[in-house]
Amino acid sequence: MLKKSKFNHFLPRPDGKVIAYNSWTGGLALMEPDKYQDYCYLVSHPEEIDSLSQKEKYRDLVSKLKMGRFLID
Repeated sequence: MLKKSKFNHFLPRPDGKVIAYNSWTGGLALMEPDKYQDYCYLVSHPEEIDSLSQKEKYRDLVSKLKMGRFLID
């Protein structure tokens, strides 16, 4: 089951984008506001992350979050 990493840190920018950093892996990403909202939705429903990750809306985002280790098994 996927879950959020406890090493995630997020810093909102004045332009609405969010800097995402994983202190365990050094993963760094610049997230659009809508993608950050999608991330927040996913992690607020941990029991549904696996099923939501199969939906087209979340598939690419979840793949990238897993690659940066923002979401872990």
